[in-house]
Amino acid sequence: MEDFGAIAREDPTRCQPGKDNTGLKSYDRVYTISQALGTAYYHLIAENLPRLMLMLPELIKETSIKIHVESASDDLTKQALQLFGISPDRLIDVGQVTTSPWFRV
Repeated sequence: MEDFGAIAREDPTRCQPGKDNTGLKSYDRVYTISQALGTAYYHLIAENLPRLMLMLPELIKETSIKIHVESASDDLTKQALQLFGISPDRLIDVGQVTTSPWFRV
């Protein structure tokens, strides 16, 4: 498997083929702005937020769409997204997704 940075790390809380995935959340619509080091100031401002801007009008209108970030508990990320009208309860982080094509995020 290719290394996709933080997403490729083994995480026992995320969906895994052949494991009991009961209790894990499933989301119908997720927009990702995540990347490795996405909680660092430069990467957040220069790379993650421009990705957010591509879909911002739709994300504000459709509040059911979750935003995939590197760390949903990072204060800088939460504050930056709140400036654009995205509430912290819409954030999901890398530990909550799978790279497996058999499971939806």
